[in-house]
Amino acid sequence: MAETGSGVIALASVLLCYGSTELVEGYGFIAVAVLGLTLRRVEEDYHFHRRLHDFSELIEHALTAVLLVALGTVLPTLFADLTWTHALIALLLITVIRPLSGWISLIKSIRPV
Repeated sequence: MAETGSGVIALASVLLCYGSTELVEGYGFIAVAVLGLTLRRVEEDYHFHRRLHDFSELIEHALTAVLLVALGTVLPTLFADLTWTHALIALLLITVIRPLSGWISLIKSIRPV
């Protein structure tokens, strides 16, 4: 992979590892994690790691853009079914219940000064 310098090859190797592991009824996620750790250890000194990181960041930005566009197309449909009850429950969850549950979970960690 370091000789080709292509991030697509790295992505293809991840997909191939995951797919082949799932075909033999193994855990694809664990196999891909082991593949990543192995490649990091084997090709530790190559400049390819920086290029691969840049490629994965580029893919992440592209997928984020696709996700935001998809969310934007679904929002009008979701807002059509929104009622005042739903909005009130959402507001209560965000402003009261969420902070209160966080505060309760941290009670034991608060030390007097």
